[in-house]
Amino acid sequence: MQPEIWKRVSTLFETAMDIAADQRAAWLKNECVGEPDIERAVSKLLDADEAAHAQEFLETPIAAGVLDMLDDTTTPDVYAEGTRAFGPYRLLRLIGQGGMGEVHLAERADGVFEQRVALKLLPHPTPGMVQRFNQERQILARLEHSNIARLLDGGIGEHGIPYFAMEYVEGVPINEFVRDRALDVKATLRLFLDVCDAVQYAHRSLIVHRDLKPSNILVSGDGAPKLLDFGIAKLLLTTGEADASHTATRVFTPDYAAPEQIRGEPVTTATDVYSLGVVLYELLTGTKPYSLHRGVPIERAIVQIDATAPSAIARLDPRLRRELRGDVDRIVLTMIAKEPERRYGSVEALSNDIRRYLAGRPIAARGDHRGYRARKFIRRNRVAIAASFIVAIALLAATTISLWQAHRANLQAQRAETVKNFLVSVFDVLNPDESKGDVVTARTLLDQGAARVDRELASQPALQAELTGLIGKLYYDLGVVSRAEPLLRRAVDLSAHLDENTSLYLRALVDLSVVERKRGDYVQAVEHQNAALERASAMRDDTLAGDVRREMVETFRASGEFDKAESAVRVALAADRKEYSSNSAQVSHDLHDLGLVLDDLNRYEESEAAYKEALIIARNLFGEMNTSVASLLNDYGLAVQNRGDLELAEKLVRQSLDIHRKIEGADHPQTLETENNLAAILNDEGKYDETIETFTRVLESRRHILGPNDPGMAVSLNNLAIPEHAHGDFDLAEKHLREAISIWNASEGPEHPDTARGWRNLAAVLRSSEHFAGAEEAARKALAIDRAHYPETSEQVAAALNSLGRVQRLEGRFAESLASHRQALADLHAANRDDSSHAVWAIQGVGETLISKGDYANACLELNPGLILARKTYPEGNHEIADLLVPLGICEHALGHDDIAERVLREAMQIREKVYKPQDQHTAEVQVALAEALMGQHDTDAAKSLAAVAAKSLSQFHTRSAAELLARAKAVTSIK
Repeated sequence: MQPEIWKRVSTLFETAMDIAADQRAAWLKNECVGEPDIERAVSKLLDADEAAHAQEFLETPIAAGVLDMLDDTTTPDVYAEGTRAFGPYRLLRLIGQGGMGEVHLAERADGVFEQRVALKLLPHPTPGMVQRFNQERQILARLEHSNIARLLDGGIGEHGIPYFAMEYVEGVPINEFVRDRALDVKATLRLFLDVCDAVQYAHRSLIVHRDLKPSNILVSGDGAPKLLDFGIAKLLLTTGEADASHTATRVFTPDYAAPEQIRGEPVTTATDVYSLGVVLYELLTGTKPYSLHRGVPIERAIVQIDATAPSAIARLDPRLRRELRGDVDRIVLTMIAKEPERRYGSVEALSNDIRRYLAGRPIAARGDHRGYRARKFIRRNRVAIAASFIVAIALLAATTISLWQAHRANLQAQRAETVKNFLVSVFDVLNPDESKGDVVTARTLLDQGAARVDRELASQPALQAELTGLIGKLYYDLGVVSRAEPLLRRAVDLSAHLDENTSLYLRALVDLSVVERKRGDYVQAVEHQNAALERASAMRDDTLAGDVRREMVETFRASGEFDKAESAVRVALAADRKEYSSNSAQVSHDLHDLGLVLDDLNRYEESEAAYKEALIIARNLFGEMNTSVASLLNDYGLAVQNRGDLELAEKLVRQSLDIHRKIEGADHPQTLETENNLAAILNDEGKYDETIETFTRVLESRRHILGPNDPGMAVSLNNLAIPEHAHGDFDLAEKHLREAISIWNASEGPEHPDTARGWRNLAAVLRSSEHFAGAEEAARKALAIDRAHYPETSEQVAAALNSLGRVQRLEGRFAESLASHRQALADLHAANRDDSSHAVWAIQGVGETLISKGDYANACLELNPGLILARKTYPEGNHEIADLLVPLGICEHALGHDDIAERVLREAMQIREKVYKPQDQHTAEVQVALAEALMGQHDTDAAKSLAAVAAKSLSQFHTRSAAELLARAKAVTSIK
């Protein structure tokens, strides 16, 4: 076939794809009058395409006879084994072919490095096939997940043949893996969870696979599944879908297709949930849901016939039947429900139910009614309960469940239809005629929903309350607290009198308390949480009570009431150990919270023990690639950082970051938060350049994702200013802090604790750059805000007093400075927090003020116990210890104890040289003090040498304190 003939064939083929299958033959005959060879070639291509979709994509070769018509310029000989026609890759062997595509095992042949890949080719490209081929490559490029085969490369080979290279997976289809390894039900479900994680990741990336089946899920020898073949995947929320014109074409595998695919209806994430259900059904039973209905076309069976429960299929294996009956049956049947709205709302919801089953907890698909919970209780305590009682309860529960579920199914169907119509109407704004060309954002959709929910759902108060609360939570997630709070208050009011759904009211109350906590109104937040906890306990709703307790822990932590937080989390832990197993997700969560609280209390060894136990449980439940595991690794790393093992801390947080990146992507908020924590550790390690680089990368990512005015941006700006200040970039640190304060002012309000944090940090920067009036103003603003939100005895108020006291000392107002620091100490003592870091800072402030007054003897009396406290509070080598050592060394020198001063100052210098970059003012300060102590011991040469090094560093700084240090250094070097 000559190129112009092939062009004619491919054009007719693409046009025919747009025509209904039963009309194609007549249309083709009319188009090919006098061209029988052309007609025959197009017909064979259409048959091949239909066969490729009806069977496995790589099982049916291109139509026999079509290739016979191709001449040497287009035959497979051009890309036979050994050719180097595809970029750097050489083909080794054909793995599979079908329809219009082929997949080869290939290897790099450019000598750069050794690598084997799966190379997908389109040897006979038509415009439509190229479009679909490129769409698959585009989809793969968006996916980076440990359980999805990665896209490695792509391009156009010789003769215009497009290709792309994928990760080559050496494995077997998941059904063969389960069968050959004889996996039991729980092991199968754990393996299946990894598949769910991959599909959920694709859904979060707005991609529906549409062709999930065992042959597209390979399991490697180490037991890790890999999801393959996104050839017919669909990009959600886009225009111009690649195959939109081919609605009549079958682009799925019938055995695994959802009813909506069979009917030609739009596909959603629920379509993948259905296909996953068929796959799981096959893994558990060894057969497909409709294999028993022989003689019935598969399409009709999928649409019209209800699937048999998996346990009924396993009737010849009593043990397997017992395991499948009940929860597993319900999970699978929920997945393959005919109506999409009756399936799990997301793959994440499905995964959560499987995890609940594995943990021995009630599953959501069964509802949370008492009959079901009673059966779960009986199962966990069956040894202690008589057999006859079990039978009686089971029969009674079964009858109740059947009646209840029938009623609930009818209500749920009506509710789902109402929700669907409401959401469709809200999304009408996406219509260009409605949007008038304006960009439609998530905020726009929320505004539409908020404006219409009262008007359109007034006749259904429960649904009105639920959606009002949902929209309020979404506003909160977007950082729009000012819009979130009134909606959540409205949800509380609407649900307060719904006797049939008290839990809706309590959850609305808890959601409102979260916003109040964010706003810094801790008293009101705790009041609402106490009310919710009291009602939940009276209702014996242990799940809701546990959720409330966890929010109370967060509120107590945010308000600085760490002792109350510890008490609350230990109550939650005890309750969850009793309600669930010691290896449950709830207990892991509680232990995580306990670790955070113990960290707040500086009880690092206890904190680490809690993290380790929580981590073991989470890994057993979820495996390594899980966000709960990543979060635990992150917080465990921060606890290790606090006790000074920075190398281990960096390792743990990097592990956490790697998991977040693989599961959620590089720009997910949690990924960025973890990367931010890594930067803080790098800063403590003295890796200045990498710290700034990492903080800056997080800042720019948040700016791109969140926009310039999001509170997350303020956090990043504040964090970046800390190392800038520590390393002498005062102007840049001030600029970033003022920008952060401006964002917090606008988004959270001028009286919010976050805004106070910005003012406190700005005071420190202005103090260092010797803008004392501005520093005092900032410190007083922070103090006023903190006093409005926290008890006078809180660490937050102590921090603000210390900040003010330091400015007052530098302004020469020594009495006021001493009063501020001593007030902080007295408040902390009243709260039994004499051992906190804020107490160390207060003692340091008192000592430095006494030195400024020339009262060296009393300064030493204050600083020596302060140093002991600092060594207890901070890990060895922490820069905060050096901050006590320096004024103590100056005191000892002033009192003539130069041998003691030398020892103290050498330790301080060793610490600061590790933390700060070369030629830093902090290091130069120690060098000058040590040179003076050496001169006091008549070690003139060493003193002069050290003073000269300090003088060189100090010459680049232009503050008054640097000038004073430089004068002292020159005084040492000038001594004869």
